[in-house]
Amino acid sequence: MFSMMLEQLPSLQLLTTTGSIFALIWLLHVFVYKPFTSPLKNVPCPPGGTGSQGHIAEIMDLQGTKIYDWIKAYGSTFMVRGPFGVHHRIFSVDPRVLNHVLKHTNIYTKSDLLRDLVRRYMKEGLIVAEGERHKVQRKVSQKLFSMGGLKSMGQVVQDKSNQLRDILLNLCANLTASNPYSPVNPTLSPGSREVDVYSTVSRCTFDLIGSIGVGHQFDSLGNWEGSGGKLFQKYERMQLLCPGAMGFRMLLSLTWPLIDKIWPSENTKRVNDAMGSLQKFAKEKMIERQLELATVDSKKGDIPDRKDLLILMLRHNLAQKINAADKLRDHEIFGQLSTFLFAGSETTAGTISFGLYDLAYHPDIQSRLRAEILECGDNLSFDQIDELPYLDAVVKEIMRINPSLPGTVRQAQKDDIIPLAKPVTLTNGKVVADIHIRKGQLVSSFLFLMQSLFRPLKG
Repeated sequence: MFSMMLEQLPSLQLLTTTGSIFALIWLLHVFVYKPFTSPLKNVPCPPGGTGSQGHIAEIMDLQGTKIYDWIKAYGSTFMVRGPFGVHHRIFSVDPRVLNHVLKHTNIYTKSDLLRDLVRRYMKEGLIVAEGERHKVQRKVSQKLFSMGGLKSMGQVVQDKSNQLRDILLNLCANLTASNPYSPVNPTLSPGSREVDVYSTVSRCTFDLIGSIGVGHQFDSLGNWEGSGGKLFQKYERMQLLCPGAMGFRMLLSLTWPLIDKIWPSENTKRVNDAMGSLQKFAKEKMIERQLELATVDSKKGDIPDRKDLLILMLRHNLAQKINAADKLRDHEIFGQLSTFLFAGSETTAGTISFGLYDLAYHPDIQSRLRAEILECGDNLSFDQIDELPYLDAVVKEIMRINPSLPGTVRQAQKDDIIPLAKPVTLTNGKVVADIHIRKGQLVSSFLFLMQSLFRPLKG
């Protein structure tokens, strides 16, 4: 009986042949059929991009050198290649393209690969979520940034900003004060000092998000070696470039997560270390707040008048009129906290740091801004800040020139036609005012490449 069953099994040769045929069909489909039939095949494309990373290395270049050259050579919209020269995608700084993609969120969603990348650092938070889960999370977080919510943050932001100011002033004025970070250039001339503005501002925003997000005082800015300071160090180390943070190794980690469990990259080790510590902290805070709310409820008292994000999320789940499907799950609450810490602290710190650079580079703008602020005194209220026209113009210009998110990558969920503000001349000589895109293809855009001169109140 057993021997008869063995005889009926396909031979090894048949399995090998069948597997080879399927592999060949797949290779022909990916490397021949899809590129040949791609609606983007005649869109201008930079040379190269046939290696394992395609054009990804050039696109991810923080200086944007190649991209600037490509825009000059090919215009505001062109094609770039994915890994091994296939997976055609659009790269555009055309404002009409960006408007179309961001407007039609039902067609253009974050790609699975991008969500997996973001999920490494932000878990299941607002940026990763799509559809109904995104709406639920956004509804809760919007309460934090209502006019009343923003006003309630005023004093917290003012106090932390004053602390940042005092630390920077002390580092600049007192050259004997100990430097809390390793200098990039250890051979400075006598009488000078290197001040790491970004690292210092990052600690400030990390502390602020801690207060606003979970009602906790990290004080990583004032106490670099305290518990909050050590958590920040892990968090900062996680974001530094290291093996596995970019390129083909990162692509492998995202495509086949099992590889990271067997052979974790240095980046994966750092992410696990930082996110593990953060998750432990978040769970402790969740339990603490849940017990606090349960105690208040048992005594029929009022819920504490705190407006941090964690309290808002827990209150949302306790609301009597809410459906079970609209409640936030524990992993979503942790994801929201992770998102606000990562997206709220690092992106804000980057914009502030580059904003300070812009002001240092334009002393005339800095002097005019300082004069307007000093007319209102040293400590400005929320309403006073809101009424300063030049400050408002400078802040908006800083955010325009230095957007917190440098770009976006979206994946088409169905075939579509993208309108162009600037026509594109195809390689066959035809001039088109729109681009056809196929389901599954990507559209990439870098917002910072659209910006030009720093000019508040330009006219």
